[in-house]
Amino acid sequence: MRFLFQVGVVVAAGMLLAGCESGVFDDQAAQALIESSKLALSGEQVLLTPEQVLCGEKKGLWLIDQTDGGNALGRLEAPARELLFGDDVRMGDHKFTNPYIQLRGDFDVKIQKFIKLTEENADVKVVEAKLGVIVKHECFPQPLALLGIDRGDFSEEAAPRIRLRQHNGWRADQVLH
Repeated sequence: MRFLFQVGVVVAAGMLLAGCESGVFDDQAAQALIESSKLALSGEQVLLTPEQVLCGEKKGLWLIDQTDGGNALGRLEAPARELLFGDDVRMGDHKFTNPYIQLRGDFDVKIQKFIKLTEENADVKVVEAKLGVIVKHECFPQPLALLGIDRGDFSEEAAPRIRLRQHNGWRADQVLH
């Protein structure tokens, strides 16, 4: 059943993208393109829930160490690195409501809330949207919220921006900082 759903999503994305070649490229086409692509992340941060942190500790993804000032670190183990986590889990940072961790690699994403599509030129568009990153592990049954950038710093309030580039067809090119 899941396979049929995935095939349906790919077919729907293909139909939407076929419309893009005729000059129609709207919010739905941009969303389908992003969700049907692997998005390259290099040091971007996602939020974890406390339950996900505890699950990760139980499943051997990281070891939690308390630090000064009530903060804690989840030091990555090899299984977490195999999932493409790029740095230790940070807990207790007052800038964020939940623990956070970096990702490094190519990931499937799910758009949680589409905000806007901006055309920079005929070959470049920018999508601003709240995104969830899909990490295939039992501790992360829901996509992890990707943090956006506001004035050079990661922010829960700012939505990530994804550049779409036209070069022999549209593709999700990169997350903008």
